[in-house]
Amino acid sequence: MTASIHSWCGEIRQRVGGIRQRLPEMLDAHRQKLRDRLERVLDGHPEAVSSVDLAREMAIIADRTDVAEELVRLESHVDQVERLLGEESPGRSLDFLAQELAREVNTIASKSADVAISQTAVDLKSTVEQIRELVQNIE
Repeated sequence: MTASIHSWCGEIRQRVGGIRQRLPEMLDAHRQKLRDRLERVLDGHPEAVSSVDLAREMAIIADRTDVAEELVRLESHVDQVERLLGEESPGRSLDFLAQELAREVNTIASKSADVAISQTAVDLKSTVEQIRELVQNIE
């Protein structure tokens, strides 16, 4: 049982690494989409929007789609799960951490407008659910 949880924790780490690698490309794509939309809306009159306004909008988009904090917390929770597996009677703590893992993955999924990251989040949800089911049987 604990071997399965360790394996799933490794899988979570691997997927988190994949998301981290994808983030710069995702942000670049968001920037380009914003530029394309502005071009269409402004119809060749870029002076209608100042560079300060454009930078502010890009910062807002970057902030809304930034999942770096969630990835750090997700990895921290995985570390705690693995540490608790070596302790006696870790059931309640593991159950709580499984809930926290699910929250972080849900936040990543809700913030992502990137198809690859969204698919990874769905895979992560499945893995976290498997952990949660096993954890509920540990006292």
